Amino acid sequence: MRPPNYALLFMIILACIIPSIAKGNDFHPNQYGLAQDTLRPTIEYWNISVSVYQGLDFEVSAYIWDSESGVENATLHIRNSTSFEWIYEMIFNGSHYVTAVPALQPGDVYRLQILAFDKAGNSATSYVRTIDLSQTTTSIPEWATFPIVVSSSLTFMLVIIIIAWIIKKRQSEAD
Repeated sequence: MRPPNYALLFMIILACIIPSIAKGNDFHPNQYGLAQDTLRPTIEYWNISVSVYQGLDFEVSAYIWDSESGVENATLHIRNSTSFEWIYEMIFNGSHYVTAVPALQPGDVYRLQILAFDKAGNSATSYVRTIDLSQTTTSIPEWATFPIVVSSSLTFMLVIIIIAWIIKKRQSEAD
């Protein structure tokens, strides 16, 4: 039996250890087995469908990306003037994160904001968009106003005609 070659064994161990010592051992895997990501995800832009102002259900979409570990999740946060908050999970549709939201109740001001997390646990928050539904317009049905407008206009026209007739009659009597 040959005696073990300690020099060769020592060199193999050094070959495995030296690269991590020289490099400083940058690799610290997280729970996903990825290198430590310290950059937050990017919320490039986001949109709200116009129907939010029409009292209808609406959609919010956002372009969110993370070049390091990838986007874990995104949520839409809606807060009203009394600080009540609704949270909607946004789903990735292949190009954007989207969520459907039920119609907002008129008579209040709402603040919308997106919160995104990457797989390393970093978070990003979008700017706030304010939807002001506190001043609603009231439409009055035509059947309720039409008779009043027509009758008052006719009455006013009749008064003007009578006044003009009286003035003309007095001028002709004075001549």
